[in-house]
Amino acid sequence: MSVLEPSIAAMTLSTEACLAAIAQHSYGFAEAVRGNLDARVEHCPGWNIADLVWHLTDVHWFWRTIAADRLPDPPDKARRPVRA
Repeated sequence: MSVLEPSIAAMTLSTEACLAAIAQHSYGFAEAVRGNLDARVEHCPGWNIADLVWHLTDVHWFWRTIAADRLPDPPDKARRPVRA
């Protein structure tokens, strides 16, 4: 390996550790946004916290659906939750 090629060590987490991390960070996110849904998101022009919550919810739904249904391709858009 040349000095120009950085060495990147593989990091492996157990399923339990991944689920625990998702739960912990989701809880922290929920606590941080509670009561602040109208606040602007500084680095996302035109977005407020409610938009960010919806985006995160959609991302979690998307990957949960792929994992739970063992889909080889993204789920059909008709299955996506509708934002209220």
